[in-house]
Amino acid sequence: MIEPIEESNFGEAVGLLAEGFPRGSRAYWAGALERIDALGENRALGIPLGHIMRTDGRAQGVALTIASRRPDHGERERVHVNYAAWYVAPDQRWRAPLMMRALIRTPCDVFTDLTPSTAVRAILPSFGFKQITQGIVLDITALHQGGGEVLDLGAVPTQTRALLSTHARFGGQAVALQSRDGALTPILYKIVKWRGLRAAHILYCASNRLLHGHLGALAKHLRREGIGLIKLDASVDGPPPRGWLRKGRELRFVRGPTRPDVTDYLGSELSLFDW
Repeated sequence: MIEPIEESNFGEAVGLLAEGFPRGSRAYWAGALERIDALGENRALGIPLGHIMRTDGRAQGVALTIASRRPDHGERERVHVNYAAWYVAPDQRWRAPLMMRALIRTPCDVFTDLTPSTAVRAILPSFGFKQITQGIVLDITALHQGGGEVLDLGAVPTQTRALLSTHARFGGQAVALQSRDGALTPILYKIVKWRGLRAAHILYCASNRLLHGHLGALAKHLRREGIGLIKLDASVDGPPPRGWLRKGRELRFVRGPTRPDVTDYLGSELSLFDW
């Protein structure tokens, strides 16, 4: 039986998450669920924070379903659901596809799995997910000079500005990148550690093409913040940005329509948690 995470089983969900992902304590995972709730989109859309799989009366599996909305250029809003932190007790792993089948019935336009394990990657295509990245690229900010300017979000359309500002509450840094010809693209990055170095992981970018052509402007901004690396995803739909490509690392999967020139990991464990 699959049941939504709610007040009555909150403690069971936290316990399963801490068991499945022990790098985070029970307190960490309780805080993670509270962050999803604080984002507010699950409540607004009537989508549970996640689900528990129960067999023989025992909680045996858990998965988070983080909901968020996107403006769609005057049309209806698109609903994204990010599927994260999936864990099933070892002796119940054979039931995992049944749990997945139940979870993908969540009503939404786009379904993402951004941090799947190797075992999960193997089954995602059978549920309609496609791989959208070929790996990650690490680039050194000191290697880039000039080209464009980084501004605050004041000139960004209201809906996008509100969306990025909300995520900034959870540790993201929201800016607008202005190209040489004056075009703007909003960006959200989060400061992470890579081998002890501070890196800016790009979690949202409305135009990867513009960003890759103006990394000098972003690099200058990041250097002022004491950040030495830029971490970018390399799309499967084109050549990777310049830098060190770590092929096959941190692959991302999506079910539903996507725009190849956009990086969009809002409303995910990458943007909400200390992941």
